[in-house]
Amino acid sequence: MFVSLERFGGIRPKISSQLLNSHEAQIAKNCKLSNGHLRPWYNETEEATLVNTGTVRTIYLYEGSHWLEWEADVDVVLAPVSGDTAGKFYFTGAGIPKKSNRTQATTGGGAKPVNYYPLAVPTPAAAPSASLGTGGTGDARSINYVWTIVTDWYEEGLPSEVSNTVSAKQGQTVNLSGMTMEWQAGKAYTVGNFVFPVGSEGGTYVYKCVQAGTSGSSEPTWGTTIDEDTDDGTVKWRCYKNNLLEKRIYRVLTGSVSTQYVYLDAIDINDTTYTDTTPDDDLNTEDVLLTETYDPPPDELQGLVYIGNGILAGFSGKDIYFSEPYKPWAYPTDYIISVPDPIVALETVAGVLVVLTEDKPVIVTGADPAAMTPTPLSESRPCVSKRSVAKFSGGVVYATNDGLALIDGSRSILLTRSSLDAETWPDFEPATMHGYIQDERYFGFYSYGDNEGAIVVGLFQDNASGEYFGELTTLDLYTDAAFVDTEEDILYFVKTVSGTNYVYQWEGDQTQPHPDHLVWRSKEFLLPAKATPLVARVICELGDRSDYQDLLDQEAQARARNIALISANRIGGAIAENTIGENISINGDQLEDVASTPAYSGDFEMTFKLYADGALKMTKEIYNDRPFRLASGYRARTLYFEVEGNLEIKRIDLAASVEEIKAQAK
Repeated sequence: MFVSLERFGGIRPKISSQLLNSHEAQIAKNCKLSNGHLRPWYNETEEATLVNTGTVRTIYLYEGSHWLEWEADVDVVLAPVSGDTAGKFYFTGAGIPKKSNRTQATTGGGAKPVNYYPLAVPTPAAAPSASLGTGGTGDARSINYVWTIVTDWYEEGLPSEVSNTVSAKQGQTVNLSGMTMEWQAGKAYTVGNFVFPVGSEGGTYVYKCVQAGTSGSSEPTWGTTIDEDTDDGTVKWRCYKNNLLEKRIYRVLTGSVSTQYVYLDAIDINDTTYTDTTPDDDLNTEDVLLTETYDPPPDELQGLVYIGNGILAGFSGKDIYFSEPYKPWAYPTDYIISVPDPIVALETVAGVLVVLTEDKPVIVTGADPAAMTPTPLSESRPCVSKRSVAKFSGGVVYATNDGLALIDGSRSILLTRSSLDAETWPDFEPATMHGYIQDERYFGFYSYGDNEGAIVVGLFQDNASGEYFGELTTLDLYTDAAFVDTEEDILYFVKTVSGTNYVYQWEGDQTQPHPDHLVWRSKEFLLPAKATPLVARVICELGDRSDYQDLLDQEAQARARNIALISANRIGGAIAENTIGENISINGDQLEDVASTPAYSGDFEMTFKLYADGALKMTKEIYNDRPFRLASGYRARTLYFEVEGNLEIKRIDLAASVEEIKAQAK
């Protein structure tokens, strides 16, 4: 027996084709390795039509029925609150950090999310102005005020600067003014400031400063397209729908050991003044200002992830930002952790934050954002593509400089160390890779110029050693974006047809094979001496190809019967040819009509090719499990074979005789 395979494996490009194990492949394309068998992937199914016509880079299945889509690399985190009924979510990567909810994201036409708000809650740009009025009793005491802005999600931001101090008696009128967000001419604005147009405080649109500078001498014409900019002097303003609800006013608590501001009252977002006549005894001393450290996230924040305990994290440069627990709009600067190298991506596993950088990964542990502990790993294993990062129960997988790496929460290993190296890994364009994990397989899609496709790496754990291993195969398929529904373990991907983007489900139709045929080429077998295999057999699930074989057999049998009649001179029609009592043919013959061989018209295909010393010697269509003769007339030192089609293959044999194959089957 030359070759007998009952198990089919993946590729190991780093190994010479002659040094591969017998079950391993030179090519393993579009094939799903299942229980050692070789089979095609199932066909995909169309699930939804997207709105964006450009290159969609992120899709997200929201609440099981809405496809969010962006032409950017976006990270989405659902609100970490079990009682949330509004469907809130937060995202980074599409401009400044943003938030949305069910109503805003899905109501109206256009790409979803249809509407969204800045994640940052505005910080008042002006301190309130306090002036004394009449009335009051008792001794005067020194008081001052601050105010904050609150959204209609009841998110409260940083307080304003402190007002001027006034000396007022208990109950004496203090008039507050200047609590405005109205645009002003010739004013210096910094990134993060918010304004309303003149005369429209609390109106439909609010504008966020995204480029610092000085406003013009006259008010600009404000744009009303969401996420588009308005130029104003040297300032640039970005338009958003207004979701600001109210302004809260706090007054310093007289006699406190430290300066402490107590809630006084709230006014509508469009109000700018307030009259205070409340004596100290009427204040709730437990309702104090809590947002003095609630810094908004920086505009450059990206890579948003949920760690646990209500804490979100993102990064900018070398800095990691942590939110206040269950307050995803607040990122106190005191919580920032800096790492030695520029950060590429964040991901979490089992409550541990994995920080992937341009050099060594860092593991951050802790349950309190004020007490996080970073621990750099010892080995340099840079992340070469943010989008390549994907996680599963065993850890975080990402593209590094010489293969796929796995971080399990405490260590880093090279997942593809037995298959790829620094010389073969670049063939898969790792800098362009975006990855997803489904059905215990990592799908890494890559594209650079004409070189595009995907790698598929199994993520199976050895029960004895606990190490992860997996076969490496490839796909012809490339997509610009994909998404895994982790609850259903379904992979979705974007497919563009005639300029329209669609969402397809990978292996959605499990009744039909994928149109991209599997191709599996064996290792190159080095024979002890030059020889010629004479017989082969391919055992596979034949589908309707066995019916076609039956038709071919019937045709061959009819031809054989006709040949037998002709050889015996018994075709009929000659005088005295038949004996008395036999059926006779007059002016004709007894040969059977045999139609010309029909072409196979079914959906299933399987082709076998044999190569000897690197040259193609034979191509054979497979219609049955019977042994078949191979081409002869040569002697070779090396052999390999290739199968291509869309049928499941269970076994392949190459032998010197039919008897060898039959003996192997016993």
